[in-house]
Parts: sequence; C-alpha cells; structure tokens
Amino acid sequence: MYLEDKPLNPGTLKDLLIALIIHEYETTQILPFSAESAAILRNKPDTERERIEVLSLLWLRFQRPATRVTETTHSIEYYQDHMKASSEEISQAERFGKELLAPISTEVNKHVFDLQNDKIQISDDFVAYYHVADGGFSFDFNKRELAGGKIKIKIEPRWTITDDLLAEPLLKRIVRQYNLSDWVQTGKNSGQARAKGWKKAIEVVIPFFKNRILPDVEITKVQTFIRVCELHYNENTFKDANLYRSYIRQAYFINSETSNKRTSATFERDYRELMENISNNLEKDSPSS
Repeated sequence: MYLEDKPLNPGTLKDLLIALIIHEYETTQILPFSAESAAILRNKPDTERERIEVLSLLWLRFQRPATRVTETTHSIEYYQDHMKASSEEISQAERFGKELLAPISTEVNKHVFDLQNDKIQISDDFVAYYHVADGGFSFDFNKRELAGGKIKIKIEPRWTITDDLLAEPLLKRIVRQYNLSDWVQTGKNSGQARAKGWKKAIEVVIPFFKNRILPDVEITKVQTFIRVCELHYNENTFKDANLYRSYIRQAYFINSETSNKRTSATFERDYRELMENISNNLEKDSPSS
C-alpha cells in the first residue's frame, strides 16, 4: 500500500526504503553499493566484509530518527562495541552507509517537493488510515460547553499529524481536497485538520466514512460518530430524556480508548453537572425570574 497509495509521510517513506534495503540484504546478502565500493568489499575477508556491511545498515537505520527532524542522532561509533569493529572499519561503514542513503534522500526530497507543490493527489485511504498508531482520526467532545449550560453538543472531527515537518502542507492539502473547515497548528511539527460543525459532519465526514472498510481501531468510533450525528438531527432527541442521555453518553465516550480519565463515574458527575446547569439556565430565562 505504501508504494502504490501515495502520498506517504516522508519519515515513513524513508523508513520503508531503508527497510527494503535491509530486507534485500537479509534475503540475498546483496547491498546496492557502487561498483567501486563493492570491489573494495569483495577483497576483504568474509567476517570483516560482513561487519562493515551490517555496520553500514545500522548507520543507515539509526543515524536519523523516524521523522525528518535530525536533532537526535547517533554517530557510528555508538555501535562500535556491539560489532567489535576497528576504527578503519567504522570509517568505511559510515562512508558506505552514506552511499546507500543518497538515492533514498533524493527520492524523499522529490516526494516532499511534489507534495508541497500539489503534484500529488492524496488518496482516500491515506486520509482514512494515516497515523492510525500515533495520530489519526478523532472526535473532540467539548465538555466545557456542556458544563456552561449549552444543550447543543460540539463534536469536531479531526485529522491529526504529529512530529512531522510536513504537517502543515499535508493538513492544508487535506482541507482543500476534502472541503474541510480549516487546520490548526498544535505544536512545532504537528497540527490538525478540522471539520467544524454538524453541517460539515453530515455533508463531508459521514459520506466519506459511511461505506468504507476501516481498521478495527477506527471502525467503532466512526460508527459511534454516525450514531451521534443521527441523534443530533433526530427531533425527538431533545424531547426524550433517554434519547438525550444516550446522545450525551455516546458523544462523551467517542474517543474513550485514548482517554483513561473518562469513566462511568466521571460521566455521571459531568452529566449531573450538565443537567443542573441546563435547569438553572431555564429558570433564569423563565418569565417569573
């Protein structure tokens, strides 16, 4: 999917290309060195050649972190003790590692340029699945608005991208391509694309997810989101106490897997506070007051 369904997070793309080189070495014992480098290695004893090759792969994988940010890297000497390599072998391995990295960096930089200049069409699967593990699609339930006495629930579908220097152009592109509301920066290299308001939910978000095959980690909250939207537009929801409680409760726990503070006890407390605030506001607005 990574190779056929672009765009990719540049950090993820670089990891994938490095992984392909490592996999090729593990299965065939061949690395894509230049003819000159390959000749140098062929003239070395097998154990020395293997040490240099493996050390080159270690440098290639761990010299840079998973994202394009490069503040936390290790010099190749960091791995010397593990490999029992000489200083000369370490020097050669670093040079060979840089040789392997050069074409990878060229491909990633081209990918970055194409994305920033709208030369890549973002796929639906990319938007639906992106960063399932450390970001992804979520809904914001604004408890404070409820505690303030407002009956209308605010749920904001969001696409989050974290720890990525391309967060801004990726999110801007998602907003344009899928007609979302806007995007906000949440950190130095992170942000969220947002579909604000129930109208956007009905017109954009629900049609996008309605019949999509999703990973298990996403499907439950998407289905819950659709149910909450249906309750929101059901005229009986605000007249029926049980429907209204179901509406509040499902919204409250919509992202419960990412919030260990939302328990049944906290829901009961917050729901009671909500109902008291609504009651107080109704009394203030009544003619007798």
